[in-house]
Amino acid sequence: GDELTIPGSVKPAGTPKNATIRVAAAARPGSGFVNLQVAPILEISPSPKTPQDDNNDAKVEATFVGGSVSSVIITKGGSGYDPNVPVSVVVNNIDEITTIIQKNDGYRANLVEEFQGMLKSLPPSSGTGPNPVEITAEDLQSIEDSYKYVPAETELENAEPAFSIKMDPDRERIDQLPQSLYSSDATAPLKAIMDSSYPLDYLQRTPVDDEFKQVFFEEQARSLEQISDDIDSITQKQIPEFKSTQETKIETCVGSFTNLPTASKFTKYIMRQYRADPAKQTGITVSLSCTPQDIGCAHITCPPPALSPGYSEEVGTGTFNPPDPETGEAGSEITETYTYSYSMSPLLGPGAQKWTATGDMTIFHDLTRAAATVSMAVDAYGNPFSK
Repeated sequence: GDELTIPGSVKPAGTPKNATIRVAAAARPGSGFVNLQVAPILEISPSPKTPQDDNNDAKVEATFVGGSVSSVIITKGGSGYDPNVPVSVVVNNIDEITTIIQKNDGYRANLVEEFQGMLKSLPPSSGTGPNPVEITAEDLQSIEDSYKYVPAETELENAEPAFSIKMDPDRERIDQLPQSLYSSDATAPLKAIMDSSYPLDYLQRTPVDDEFKQVFFEEQARSLEQISDDIDSITQKQIPEFKSTQETKIETCVGSFTNLPTASKFTKYIMRQYRADPAKQTGITVSLSCTPQDIGCAHITCPPPALSPGYSEEVGTGTFNPPDPETGEAGSEITETYTYSYSMSPLLGPGAQKWTATGDMTIFHDLTRAAATVSMAVDAYGNPFSK
């Protein structure tokens, strides 16, 4: 809101003499407050006394004459204010009132007359029973009572802040919306279940006029189309859905708050929060490599050993000689003798070669350092965001 310098004050009875907020004469009582749709509410600078406590803050009320502040009443003096640092008082409920006209698309000016005419056009009851059907004046009046108050349009008032937030054209926020309708898989079977079509060929064999026959055909087509439209109206085509909006323009300063830009008459900067790096995580790519001084294996002296002496091995074949014809003893097993010798080949493979290994490392940001910084600042100077 507009910053005010209070032009005068009245101290209420019972206010302590040592109240530390005083109102001095000044020449900036503001203007235009008469246009507010609500009573202006004054808010005074919070007390700088630490530790911060709402009980230390002063409270003021003002009288407005001709749209400007004429006098101020200190309702609470507060404590801890510096007499050499003037406080500021602002009207914190300055809103711009906009009028929105909401049209009623279903409104018809002759709706009452139309419905009453439909009742009047009904033929009189020819029944002789105890309760004949008759259209009375009360029936016609009930229609008028029900529909005459339906407005053609509705006027709505909307209170909006008298400033606009600057948006960032280079940043968008993508939000996933909750599912609001049924999926296509859930509603697709309904079209077959609710299919009310039936053959109308029999109409060609009836003496009904072609005009009325056409009414049956059109009504069946209309009914099928209406069923399809009703099912589509409860079906969400895309799941999930996303909403894209521009992010609020945020400009930050590194270091002291004195590095922040200075406001002007038409540009104001709103300090809402202390915000550390908002990134939840970051990543680094790590690459390791090695280049040997000598590549290959030619530089390695490793001659193969001399041939080892061979040796023999006798292995049974599982075949036996025929039994002794005189004694009947079984024949001995036939064996084979194998002789082995060993040798070693030179070094195999490419030998020493260059190599590289690459991987990604994720670093999670837990705001530990930022939290410690804020904690130390609050301990030293108080919390400027407690309200």
